[in-house]
Amino acid sequence: MMDSLTLPAWAATIVDHIQQSNFARIESVILNAGEQPPPAKPAPLPIRLWRILWDKRRRSQLLYSLYFKWDARRCAIPNEPVRAVDCSGKLADCPIISVVPIAKGFTHRFSPDDLEIVRLSKFI
Repeated sequence: MMDSLTLPAWAATIVDHIQQSNFARIESVILNAGEQPPPAKPAPLPIRLWRILWDKRRRSQLLYSLYFKWDARRCAIPNEPVRAVDCSGKLADCPIISVVPIAKGFTHRFSPDDLEIVRLSKFI
């Protein structure tokens, strides 16, 4: 089950390896069609600066943090394992099933109707 067809590079590599193997294949993709929480908006810059200067631990790491961000931009890693990779082309031959899981805390379950759709998808 995936939240989208965009995966981290390490997971996209696994998809490639499965498709290139002679003993396994991806039969179908189950997409989480449930409502995804929107990414949190960062606080305005003056508030972020105030929080950094007020917190002793964050204040002591300020220069290193700035250096780390500068270095990451200057020396970008070409094969970064967490960069986003669009896998829609790699998974184009697989049937895509969209389900809305029933979430209770950290547990996600399929409804009986969605389970039946997933069961029947292997015959598509």
